[in-house]
Amino acid sequence: MSAPVCCGATLQCSFGMTPSRLLVPLPSPLLMDGEKPHATINDSVPILNILPFGACISPSNPVVASTHLPTPCTPITTGTWLPGSPSIIVGSLPGLNQESVALCMYEGVIRIINPGQKSASNP
Repeated sequence: MSAPVCCGATLQCSFGMTPSRLLVPLPSPLLMDGEKPHATINDSVPILNILPFGACISPSNPVVASTHLPTPCTPITTGTWLPGSPSIIVGSLPGLNQESVALCMYEGVIRIINPGQKSASNP
């Protein structure tokens, strides 16, 4: 079973040049990991939940296509995280696990590379 994804999880976009973080605004849903709220499929809003990935290199991004240069990345998600976890329910919504992905309008796939759980290597 995959670990629940928490606020502060590390994300990577297939067209982003740097990793990003997932934010889960307070008040949080019911489940918490220590003091970190668990994320749900609805935590997919750019800037509010998904921070920028440095620069975007997607040829589908109109600025990149016109300049042929990386441009500042502000992800534009096309919906909720998919598929959500069938075994992690936060409030009434499916929670996220490391298999969940979000899609960007510019054809990027946003993946969870670290779920943000507390551990010896991830304080």
